[in-house]
Amino acid sequence: MTASDKIIGNSDDFEAFINTYDNSEFRNEVCNRFNKSKKDTNDALDIYFSEMRFGYRFLQEHIPTGKLRILEVGAGLGLLSIYLKRLGHDAVALEPSGLDYDLFGITKSLIWTENGNKLPVLLDADYHLKRVTTYCHAHETSQP
Repeated sequence: MTASDKIIGNSDDFEAFINTYDNSEFRNEVCNRFNKSKKDTNDALDIYFSEMRFGYRFLQEHIPTGKLRILEVGAGLGLLSIYLKRLGHDAVALEPSGLDYDLFGITKSLIWTENGNKLPVLLDADYHLKRVTTYCHAHETSQP
């Protein structure tokens, strides 16, 4: 077991977590709601789940030790943040895409219906970014 295994779980645990969504039942639910071909829907879902697996492998290689405070910008479906939150890290998912009528939105809504109350998420990124910008401008100081 490596130091990162203790912090972000191990690959088998992560794979089991992803497979709670990357399975035929979940895929069929998404296909039924999306009303597109099963092949096109599954091809897109393959990409989404591959991105989550890549993100996890990246963290395994580069994660510092100790409890983490994480802001996942461009969180996509948010699965990586949900997984890290379950391990006790302070995780917030930021996904600027607010589209709820496409495959991404449908898939995200199914996941967040189950997990939304477990993970802080900034769904309206434009609103939050404007607040941050306003705050920064209000607290600017002149540089000598």
